[in-house]
Amino acid sequence: MLNRKLYVPFLKTRQQEILALSRLAENAKDFVFPFFIVPKIEFDAESGKKPKTIEEHLIITVQRYSKHWGSRHAWLGFDEDLLGMSSESQPSIVSFVFEKLRRQSARVIPAVNLSGTSHHVDCFARILKFDGNGCAFRVSWSELRKVDLNQKIEALCSRLSITKKEVDLVVECGSVDFESCEIFCNLLIQHLKKIKGLSEFRSFVFCSTSFPENLSDILAASRNTSVKERGVRKRGEWAFYKDFLLSEFAASNLRVPNFSDYTTIHPNYSLADFDPTKMTSSGKIVYTTDTSWQVFKGWSFKHNSLKMHKMCEALKNEEFFEGAQASWSDKLIADCAVEKIGPRNPAVWKGAGINRHISRVVKDLSNLHG
Repeated sequence: MLNRKLYVPFLKTRQQEILALSRLAENAKDFVFPFFIVPKIEFDAESGKKPKTIEEHLIITVQRYSKHWGSRHAWLGFDEDLLGMSSESQPSIVSFVFEKLRRQSARVIPAVNLSGTSHHVDCFARILKFDGNGCAFRVSWSELRKVDLNQKIEALCSRLSITKKEVDLVVECGSVDFESCEIFCNLLIQHLKKIKGLSEFRSFVFCSTSFPENLSDILAASRNTSVKERGVRKRGEWAFYKDFLLSEFAASNLRVPNFSDYTTIHPNYSLADFDPTKMTSSGKIVYTTDTSWQVFKGWSFKHNSLKMHKMCEALKNEEFFEGAQASWSDKLIADCAVEKIGPRNPAVWKGAGINRHISRVVKDLSNLHG
């Protein structure tokens, strides 16, 4: 069973997302239990190209994971489109990844889609039998609302030859409009109450986000000449969890889940169609506070990269900036503000936003649960 203070960030096995995790302070890492998803084949920032084959894509994933997260615990699942690229007549994507990670002494718990194909379920069953680490069941919001949810859970347990005590139930709600917290919470409670033996699962995780799919939805012209655009978005999923879910679940005598979100990456974000020769990126910083995301956007990075120094200086002068000691990301901002380091690149700043967010949520959960 997970300690209530443990934070479950949903991350893809992309370079900057894993690096953001590896750059956490060592004591912060002890309070993070990440849920990794291997994405479909897409542009890889580290190599600067899109892998040509599935095998190349998976080898990069294994090497990156082993190098930056090592033997620390994590769940590992797969994008459904990626799984759809393998069949019974081909070597299993799932088996390929877990066999290679096993050789690297990685402590990875497999995450099984509740509606996975029989071929992939069989692959997961062999992994579970060999490793004996149990697994996670990934349940989407639409699956949670279906009348046959309990039958599917029981059938999957039977197929994998495990009990609920070996299963981590992970409910993935994706993007949620938290403006109507009471309505959503009542609906969530209504569906969770239908799950038989919710208290029997090894752990229970609820993941959601209010982070915008498109930052332009919250950006407006900035009054500060060092910043082109500014935006603020309330951390709706965090407010919902600490101010509403905890009390309402307790009142309903429901098991309280571990907090989980998608950090500062919207779950629909993809690099599958990204072409660096045709697309230009702007300098952006997403800074997570205790209640919101503060977004700073600059100009096209290609011709205005040095303006990142001024934008970092503007952020550093804000009251909500916690100081260089707060996280790797905060130090990066502080150093860039005084030109101690170069402007870096958009990918680094995306990773900085993730690192800052995880560091802040770890602190938030510690404050909440004492």
